[in-house]
Amino acid sequence: MQDSLLIELQLFPSLQYLSKWLGFSVILEGEEHYRKGSFRNRYHLATAQGKLALSVPLEKGKHQQLPVREVKIDYKKDWPKQHWRSIETAYGKAPFFDYYGEEIRAILESRPSHLFALNWAALQFLLEHFQLETPSFTAQFSHQFEAGIDFRNQIRPQQTKAPDPYFAPLPYPQLFEDRLGFLAHLSALDLLFCMGPEAPYYLAQQFKTP
Repeated sequence: MQDSLLIELQLFPSLQYLSKWLGFSVILEGEEHYRKGSFRNRYHLATAQGKLALSVPLEKGKHQQLPVREVKIDYKKDWPKQHWRSIETAYGKAPFFDYYGEEIRAILESRPSHLFALNWAALQFLLEHFQLETPSFTAQFSHQFEAGIDFRNQIRPQQTKAPDPYFAPLPYPQLFEDRLGFLAHLSALDLLFCMGPEAPYYLAQQFKTP
């Protein structure tokens, strides 16, 4: 039986995040309070100019004090269109853009009222195409996780170089690698667009047993 690993729900998460499914029985934190400055409402893509951070705006308020399931998305600006245009510009010439693009566009344009629903839809898409199992959710919040490994808040935008004993990054062909070099810590969308059905194979090589 695999050990359990607890992690928060992120938006179009990275390969580092998805790699946890390869060695653990993943449990998603569904009862926490929202934390700013995280991948809960942002993700990174590769563009011709370098790494691009896209974020989902939230309705004004003290999100830090809200249960994560209650955090609402702000649609005053048409950010779904902006995100889609950014994805289309960055990956329109990628080998597998046409294969996955419309499904991603549909997720963005579904306009759920809450961030948790958007993140769950994005994760379900990735789990399907990386051939990973659907995780369970926590039933209540606890500061301590004694049933396994607590990996909450360990994958963050400002700490992408923090050591991870369970992850061994593996470069793969990227669209702009000839001018930018390999860009790590991107959304798993990057690998899907570049490698298509081979993406699960590349992910499988990135889980590390400490």
